[in-house]
Amino acid sequence: MDAKTIKMDSGIAPAVSLAVLLLSAFWLPLLRAQSTELENPLSFVSIALQVENDRYRRVEFLEPHPQVYYVRTARQDAENAADKSSSEASLPSNSQEWLPAKIGSPSGDEVHLSRQIVLKTEAPVPEETIRRLSLETVRQIHPRLIILAAADPLRALETAQALCRKPGTLACYPVMRRSYRRAGKFSPRPNDTYFSQCWHVDNRDGQGQRQGVDLNLRSAWSAAKGQGVTVAVVDGELDLEHPDLSGRTQQGPHFNFGATNPNNGDFLDFDAHGTAVAGLIAAEGNNETGVIGAAPQANLSSLVIFDNQLGMDSVVDDLALMDAFQFRIDKIAVQNHSWGPGPFRVQQAGIDALADAGIENAVRNGRAGKGVVMVRAGGNERESLQNANDNGFANDPRSIAVGAVRFDGSPASYSTRGACLLVSAPSGDTDFPGLATTDRQGAFGYVWNGRDDLADYLIDENGFEGTSGSAPLIAGIAALILSANPSLSYRDVQQILIHSSFQPENGDPDVEANGAGFSFSHNTGYGIPDAGFAVELAKIWKNRPETVEVSKTRRLDQQIPDAGLQLEIGGNRVPPNLRSIQALPSFGTFADAGTAGFPLVFAGEALEPISARLQGRAALIRRGSALFVEKIRRAREAGAEFAVIFNHQDEDEIVLMAGTDFSAIPALSVNQNDGEALSDLLQSQSDITAKISLNAASVEFNVSDTLICEHVGLQLDTTHTRRGDLRIVLLSPSGSRSILQTLNADESAGPQLWTYWSVKHFFEPSAGVWKLTVLDQEPEDFGSIASASLILRGVPIVDADRDGLDDHWERSSFGSLASGPQADPDGDGFNNAREQILQTPPTIPNRPFAIDHSHWNPQTLRLSWPAQPGNRFQVLKRSPITAAPQIVADLPGQFPENEFLLPLNRSSNEFYTIQKLQ
Repeated sequence: MDAKTIKMDSGIAPAVSLAVLLLSAFWLPLLRAQSTELENPLSFVSIALQVENDRYRRVEFLEPHPQVYYVRTARQDAENAADKSSSEASLPSNSQEWLPAKIGSPSGDEVHLSRQIVLKTEAPVPEETIRRLSLETVRQIHPRLIILAAADPLRALETAQALCRKPGTLACYPVMRRSYRRAGKFSPRPNDTYFSQCWHVDNRDGQGQRQGVDLNLRSAWSAAKGQGVTVAVVDGELDLEHPDLSGRTQQGPHFNFGATNPNNGDFLDFDAHGTAVAGLIAAEGNNETGVIGAAPQANLSSLVIFDNQLGMDSVVDDLALMDAFQFRIDKIAVQNHSWGPGPFRVQQAGIDALADAGIENAVRNGRAGKGVVMVRAGGNERESLQNANDNGFANDPRSIAVGAVRFDGSPASYSTRGACLLVSAPSGDTDFPGLATTDRQGAFGYVWNGRDDLADYLIDENGFEGTSGSAPLIAGIAALILSANPSLSYRDVQQILIHSSFQPENGDPDVEANGAGFSFSHNTGYGIPDAGFAVELAKIWKNRPETVEVSKTRRLDQQIPDAGLQLEIGGNRVPPNLRSIQALPSFGTFADAGTAGFPLVFAGEALEPISARLQGRAALIRRGSALFVEKIRRAREAGAEFAVIFNHQDEDEIVLMAGTDFSAIPALSVNQNDGEALSDLLQSQSDITAKISLNAASVEFNVSDTLICEHVGLQLDTTHTRRGDLRIVLLSPSGSRSILQTLNADESAGPQLWTYWSVKHFFEPSAGVWKLTVLDQEPEDFGSIASASLILRGVPIVDADRDGLDDHWERSSFGSLASGPQADPDGDGFNNAREQILQTPPTIPNRPFAIDHSHWNPQTLRLSWPAQPGNRFQVLKRSPITAAPQIVADLPGQFPENEFLLPLNRSSNEFYTIQKLQ
């Protein structure tokens, strides 16, 4: 039993005031050819477009991810002008500067095509060929990636289509203005004042009691505040004169990629989003004004890419966006991107070749080869069933994709799930407080209320929300990490965030430890970073070795069974039509391995707690009069293994169970006919069992290479006619599952050559059998797996026992290979997988049991000490010192530290002891 004591007496120095404390390669080619010569170019430049109907023409180019565009014909233009005299389906006039088109369907998201053409080839294109095409070279990105210009957008469209057909062309399409949506949402929040509203910094009540989650930023600020680090807000314009931002924006650099006078990031339109984002990153601290950013001494760069004057929420064109990604990468250390694909997109949206080139240059060559840290909002599309893995930017392993949690630590109602989410951070949500941050000054801000300077801030009922708010908080923590250790690479920053993040106690049933012992959820990634712990790790972190990439490809034609999710009913006299029942899943816990057969019990409508004991049983429940999630919760509380809810109307209709994202047991929805037949059967027979059965296509990859995994990718090409039907899961040799795709609303075919990236397998061993399963969950649409490729990125090690621990490290540490990655021989909370990455001795505690004390406010002292789950501590008080000790707190251990707040008593001497009981 260990104990540490700290003395307090009435002569203690005055406390520091609260104000002082607030201080690659390019895309894999989609076209292969033996010849790279462009012959007879003038013979093909006018190839006709495919006519979808007499109003729109269907257009396709050669892009990294295939996409269909619909260009309005002259007939459609005429009808829009109420002049229907023309009957010809000709293309519109070529006099315009930009040619509007729709993505995916005539009612899809709008994109604008320019007269410039992106051309990527296997070999450099001769200048003579370019002249014969009546094109001019505008820019050469590298010898095989060039920008050409035609006379007008229509000519560019036709020429690009023709070039797509030529051997040796890897990518060819017009430079576009694409529709992107900022990930942030704005809605009223309960009012409060300034710092007290910065709950994401220190979420406590006036007595210091924790109210919910926060980022523990005050612990980080004692060592780093972002000094010397520049964070770029790649967004709309910043209010460079805002009193909480002006000191942080003076050094720049700023650039407006859509302006005629680009060398500033100031206003061109009526946007306030970028200013709100900037305040969360680096609003000035300790200045008796407004709010405080996560890195209050970092420098801010305004890189303006949104141009609302176009009449749509659009970024600048592809070429300018590429330049934004790689702008001043010698000075800019972190970029924040609080935006994503358009609000109505349900299809998979990839990164174009130019954006890919810009990002690659930034992470390869930025910061003298250490790489720019790219932070990306994970998206706000949970309620429309979208997935972050379908957003090429969030899915990019070079970026840090960020989810959002609300005040109490639960995933925000809008925050998009995905296997690519690395971490999460606080943000606002319905019925919960928003984030306090800066607002554009004056009438063009989000708020204008005339009360002192409150109009210049988003606080009280006007707090900021969305993953637009959570991403800049992570960008700020990245700045703190780099301020503490500027030598870190972008990969090091990613991994420090993993090591310093923790899952809040929010009842998320998806939280699962991976094979290296790190807790992951598809809702929150590795959880919420502890900024103080992140900075502590940054100071001792040793740069990770370079990664290698291992890929395994299976080419096959494997049919995906239709409607493979079934409820199987067993018993002596079960009618044939009830033996296998079609079902749809909830959006919560899913039985990816199926279930055993359990006795089926009818539980009525489950409008009240279920009195029957359902341990080891399945519950059959009728829909009606209560939410699905409430019925499933009552079944779980009664002990049920899973629940089956049948419709109370519409006979053969199966309904999707909305609002069930966090259900803790599997649940199936079946139609009224099947459900009532089961209910009747249960009245006459007592031997009825039910089990969840999955009839899925599966592919195995046998990997012999021994790596410590980092990002794991799965490229999948299918012929399925409706992508939204499919559930796609990757099982690692360690037994952890990445859910790459779930049931969704995408009615297009696919996935087609889409690469899903997962971060769930960080620090797991690579060797062994990886298993892909593809489950069709709805009837009628069909398809097969054409090919599947497993992509493993990681650090190579010698690993004979395939546990993810390097054999040399194991033997030097333990003398044998007997200790596994999740073992913690020295009991310091750092398991072997962590110790290996940190290069710390696994048999000696990393941090001694010692008390740190600081002032939470002038009247309150904060005691903290290293701890981990499984520990138990008592706080003992003696006053005077000769008195018997009094137990004032009994605390369970938490990693990486415990804390205890106590009031300063200036009228008497008090002595406190922290006693470790286990």
